Amino acid sequence: MVTRHETGEKKVSCDKCAKKFVLDQNFQRHIKLHEIEDVKPAVCDVCDSRFKDDARLAKHVEAAHAPRSVHVCDICGKQFDLVTGLKEHVKRLHGPKKVVCDTCGEKFVRRQALTSHRIKEHGADPFMCDQW
Repeated sequence: MVTRHETGEKKVSCDKCAKKFVLDQNFQRHIKLHEIEDVKPAVCDVCDSRFKDDARLAKHVEAAHAPRSVHVCDICGKQFDLVTGLKEHVKRLHGPKKVVCDTCGEKFVRRQALTSHRIKEHGADPFMCDQW
């Protein structure tokens, strides 16, 4: 009864919120909650999960609590649960193609994609020593 319901004289009080406790162990557990509040101030209204910032909270809310809707890429038809996944996909795969293969002229959004293309299509291994 004392441990769970804090029955008895409450001798220990919290400096931050003035809540009072009978047992020091309950007070210590309470103090840790304040420490978490300082490290993770953003709180989910639905499940009380805590996050370091509002951006992480927003991502959590979209992933865990938003109604499930499918976000479809207008260009290739690929489907995503999260709008952030769709945006990243469009940026990576369908964004402005600025990197050009000097062998065949194919264009790529990222240099990494061009490097993979050169290895697969043209056998150009960037790690091969040209001194042999």
